[in-house]
Amino acid sequence: MGSKDLGGGQVIAPLARIALDQGDEVTVVAEGLAPREFASRKVPLCFQGTVDFQKVPFSLDVEKFVVRAKPDLIATSLGSPINLEDVLALTANRVGVPLVLVEDCHGAHVRTTARPQLVLTMDEYGASLVRRAHPEARVEIVGHPGVPTPEQVELLRDKHLAELKHDGTKVYAYVGGDPEATQEQLILLVECLELTSGDWCLIPRFHPKWVKAPSDYAPGFTYGEHWLDLLAPLGDRVR
Repeated sequence: MGSKDLGGGQVIAPLARIALDQGDEVTVVAEGLAPREFASRKVPLCFQGTVDFQKVPFSLDVEKFVVRAKPDLIATSLGSPINLEDVLALTANRVGVPLVLVEDCHGAHVRTTARPQLVLTMDEYGASLVRRAHPEARVEIVGHPGVPTPEQVELLRDKHLAELKHDGTKVYAYVGGDPEATQEQLILLVECLELTSGDWCLIPRFHPKWVKAPSDYAPGFTYGEHWLDLLAPLGDRVR
């Protein structure tokens, strides 16, 4: 099994735990922030790369690793930017090992050109995208174990948004992704909200992988600082 990001770890690590609990042998290679998801479930790692392969490169001869491990199948998540997960998937195709792709977001399968035999995805919409790209593959809808339950969402809503519920404030939420997409989205979002009337506020949430990284758009600042600066024209409407 292979994984890289927190989202990927949240869908692969539980699968690894289930396999171990039913007596299967599991060999895990991980990098990025995914190792913490395996550690929290007491799933041992066979190989661990760096937190950020672009800043601190590492190497692993994946084909030799796979040939030596002789797996019955290879299951991998699909991070962005993808690295070991892609190499694992392509290696599975090359050496003839069945490949299972596990999605943690809609359309994640496009991050690799490998051909899966099975794709585990979150919902019917995700499944429709996979079937279009890989009509020959088996597709199963399995949900996402990292997504909060309705009860957890209600607790968060009651705890953090209670005052806004009672004063009639309309709440907009922004969830950021990678730097290029976030940059474009925030510029457009500010333009739209500056034209929005009534009593409203914006609650932004930036991607934890990027928020403290040095910004390519604003040298000397982190992405988080730069993105908050983009939102500055909205003043105290940003919560």
